[in-house]
Amino acid sequence: MKRIIVSLLLIASCAFAQNQTSSSSDPSYHTRRGFYFNANLGIIYTSTTMETTDTYENYTYEEMNNFSGFIPHDEIRLGLSIANIFSIYAALGFSYGTGSYEDKQKNTGDKYEEYTFQEAESHNDDIRFLFGLGGEFYPIQDKEKSFYGLFVGITAGFVIDNIYHTDHSFDDIYKDEIIGLPIGNFIFRFEVGRDWWFSKRWSFGVALNYTIGFMEEEYSYTKYEEEISESSHTIGLAVRMTH
Repeated sequence: MKRIIVSLLLIASCAFAQNQTSSSSDPSYHTRRGFYFNANLGIIYTSTTMETTDTYENYTYEEMNNFSGFIPHDEIRLGLSIANIFSIYAALGFSYGTGSYEDKQKNTGDKYEEYTFQEAESHNDDIRFLFGLGGEFYPIQDKEKSFYGLFVGITAGFVIDNIYHTDHSFDDIYKDEIIGLPIGNFIFRFEVGRDWWFSKRWSFGVALNYTIGFMEEEYSYTKYEEEISESSHTIGLAVRMTH
């Protein structure tokens, strides 16, 4: 056991010593320690859905709302970098764009009704906010390797989409008016990409990510129950600047 501990300490000291041989005067010397800043600019394709089931004493009302489309996405991340290997951060993202909207409704009461409405892209806006906490890991530290700068990351948080569309519900109160539909999701985002250093502290990179979102809600009143299921699937491609 003592030999194993001594061997591990020797390996760690050699790695540390090798890392210290580089100095800030070396043009190839790069470091990401302390304050972490990242700015992302890209485009995402998202499909966001809310399914609602209202159960009354004599009938059931079901509705499915779906927004999908390509929209631009901006994001800022602030946090801490550790030993040039790990980064942890808080993320704030904003998206705004247009897409297609579909609304399916079904009423199983005495007067059975079923309706599907689809709206063209130019009539529907999505304003999206993202709040999250995440981290990145750079597994390759050898600058001579081909994939030096490769990273993987994960973010957990919350996304809210406010989708503006023309109302075509059975209720005529808002019929044909432009209304906002908020859809919230807890999200997990998985990311892979690569950074290229262009100075001692700054790097430019590209990243591909996939985000899954979900949330379930239930409400119960006298002779009435409501179930809401919200979900989203998002694929994104971004360019990034990192300190």
